[in-house]
This record gives sequence, C-alpha cells and structure tokens, in this order.
Amino acid sequence: MDELARFKQTYFDESAELLGISEAGLLRLAPDAVDLDDVNAVFRAIHSIKGGAGAFGYDDLVAFAHEFETVMDGVRTETVPVTAALVDALIRANDALAQLVAYAREETPPPPGLTDAAVAALHRGLGDTGHQADRDEPPAASPPDDPPAPAAPRVEPAPTAAADPAADPYVAGYRIMFRPKPELLLAGNEPAFLFRALLRLGSARIGCDTLRVPPLAELEPELLYLGWEVSLETDADRAAVEDVFEFVADDSVLEIVPLTDAGWSDSGAPASTPAG
Repeated sequence: MDELARFKQTYFDESAELLGISEAGLLRLAPDAVDLDDVNAVFRAIHSIKGGAGAFGYDDLVAFAHEFETVMDGVRTETVPVTAALVDALIRANDALAQLVAYAREETPPPPGLTDAAVAALHRGLGDTGHQADRDEPPAASPPDDPPAPAAPRVEPAPTAAADPAADPYVAGYRIMFRPKPELLLAGNEPAFLFRALLRLGSARIGCDTLRVPPLAELEPELLYLGWEVSLETDADRAAVEDVFEFVADDSVLEIVPLTDAGWSDSGAPASTPAG
C-alpha cells in the first residue's frame, strides 16, 4: 500500500467514527432537547469529514458536507430553529453523507441526484434565517456579513498600527493575526465560520489584509490570498480563542496576544510568538 492509500484509509476509518458521533448526536436532538455540546460535536464531525474530503479531491462530498454544516452552524448559533422536520432532515443528511463517504472509499462516482432530496430538506430547514448566502455561494474568502439580529456584536474596521493602545476602548480580550496558507479553502475550511465563532465569544473589530493579493493576471481563483487582523473584546480565556482555530492551526500563521500587551509591529502583526 502506497503512502497516499494509507492516508486515505486513515481518513475513511476516521470518517466512520465521525459519522457515528454525528448520528448519535442527531438522534438525541429534539425541539425541546437541544444540547449545544451535542450540536457542536456534530458540527465538528461534519467539518472534519469535509476537510479530509477536500484534501483528497472528493468534490461531491465537500459540496454536500458544506450544505450540511451550514445548517448545523445555524443550529449551534441558535439562528435556525430546531423543529421535528429539521431533525428528520439532519438525520437523513447524515445518512446521505455516509453514502457519499462509501462511494468515495470505493472510488466510485455517486449516482446523479443521490443527495438532491437531502439538500432540498436542508434548505427547507434553513428557511429565511439569513443563511441563504451560505448555501448559494462558494465558501467565503472574507469576513461574513451576517444579517442583523438582536444583541449581535459590532464589526468595525481594524485599528491601525499607529493607534494609541491607551485609547483602545477594548480593555479585555485579544488581538489576533490570522494569515491562512493559500491552500486553506482547498481543504474545505472556511474563514466565515471562524469569524462567526469569534463573534460568539464577544465583540470584535475585523480588518482584512489584502497585501498578498497578486495582480489579476497572476491570481489563482482557488487560492486564498487574504489575511485578517482582529481586536476581540471577550471574557473568554486564550484556550477558547485557540479552539476557534483548531482545524486551521496547521494551515496558517496565527498569533494571539492580550489587548493589554504592546500593540502591533510595523508589519501589522502583533509582537508575540505564534500560538500553538
């Protein structure tokens, strides 16, 4: 067995375990019994399956897992209401995901229309909850523009390197520099979900760094050239912030410093050592 075959075997073995985790969590899910720990476990399982599928080029699997995790992201952010119909749609989606994994294991293209019914049910579950852009557009390469909601955190331009730290209104939290490798999207990861997770920890100002974007003639459409700088006001500890980047830590340069530390270097990066 060559090295690539071993990697694939490991992926499929792990996917079988992850599908079991997601199935167990979904079977416990009910409109009157939403355990966010279970919901987050299901989301992470789907996201991990999708990430591995992207690495091996299983495009059908990636596309469907994206639909699935978009709905689960809405459930865990409590923007998609949990109904009996949605629970049924999610369980069916998990079955469809398992079928796609099986076809990928056999290196056999799935039959046309295999996931159509599951995708339609997931779309009905989303309804008009503000996730239309997530399911109609490819994975975002810039910070998301979520629809207004009560108590939504404020997103403003990032502070400049010359800003006076003493004048910064955020007194508790972290400054984060996130520079993903260009291949990040190819592995099925999406910066949009990372920023949503950060915003659930508190209020943030998110700035996009476009310095790495090449001239149009040299731009590869599947690669990611953007970076981000974030001022996050939160009472969460550093471990909670690092958990947000758990799935992309190996595919990015990530630096996290407390807001009380010295500011940003001339390059825009905080004066610190990489997190990890």
